[in-house]
Amino acid sequence: MTPTDTIKAEYDDAVARAWDNLARYKFSNFGYWSSRVVFLGQLLEKVGDKRPANPFASLVKVAREAGQ
Repeated sequence: MTPTDTIKAEYDDAVARAWDNLARYKFSNFGYWSSRVVFLGQLLEKVGDKRPANPFASLVKVAREAGQ
């Protein structure tokens, strides 16, 4: 397994944990895991891989619409 593969696996795990914590109303844990998603995405970009799309973009859109 290459370092990039390891980062991708960690990224996928962080995304799953973020959604799981949000679904269980554990907002501080969601914040931790979502920030880890951002960090790992930046890390992938630094090692020359494509940065993944934001998995929380639709959630942000709903939050912005609800706040109007």
